[in-house]
Amino acid sequence: MTFATDTIRVLHVDDDPDLGELVALSLEREDGRLSVATATSPDDAIDVLGAQEIDCVVSDYDMPETDGIEFLETVRADHPDLPFILYTGKGSEEVASEAISAGVTDYLQKEGGTSQYAVLANRITNAVEQYRSTRALEASQKRLSLFFEQSPLGVVEWTEEFEFARLNEAAEEILGYEPSELVGENITKRLHPNDRTEILTELSKHVDEYSYTGTYRARVSNSAGEWRVIEVRARNLLDDPFVEGIVLNSRDITEKQQQQRKL
Repeated sequence: MTFATDTIRVLHVDDDPDLGELVALSLEREDGRLSVATATSPDDAIDVLGAQEIDCVVSDYDMPETDGIEFLETVRADHPDLPFILYTGKGSEEVASEAISAGVTDYLQKEGGTSQYAVLANRITNAVEQYRSTRALEASQKRLSLFFEQSPLGVVEWTEEFEFARLNEAAEEILGYEPSELVGENITKRLHPNDRTEILTELSKHVDEYSYTGTYRARVSNSAGEWRVIEVRARNLLDDPFVEGIVLNSRDITEKQQQQRKL
């Protein structure tokens, strides 16, 4: 059973309506995820792109109104990353080179027989999967950047060697240092001597796990030599292609602990 989230919406453009329908039916038979709409001219195709969500465009090259390269350039103006496969009966190195220069995702020459549709279906699914993966990574990066910049908590990123990689404004206020003073420095230089061994042991133990929560004492620049108690919640994002580090949410709980002692 194919779920809606797996559907790959394809727009096939060819001035021959019978051939267009044949290609659409053949692709849908080859892969149940493919749902193929057809258009017989670039102008009709642009209308479809404006009205529907399309994952991939498959276009002929030789059409009466315009050729496939000019159509590709029109599509790229509004959809710069949308997978676009030139599927043409007119094959030449010149056409292929021009298509690549114009930013085509893939190029496939029409052939006789039905085996070509399996190849085309495979090219479509590969292009769309890569496109969706890229978009998902970009969305993940955007969410992480917003979290990093706007979090009311201090957010610090460490490397696998426990060196400062970056920190947000809230972390700067907590620690009292400019990023340039900390980036590249091992965290042990800011930890209380009596906490260093325990903290590094715990972090090393949890570095392969998803998260870690703990507290440590740190010397901050605006505390006049006072040791402040910092609570951290760490997440291991070493495998994240946009982070490749350990991200910590931190907050100063010194006053909170002092109040608890008084109570």
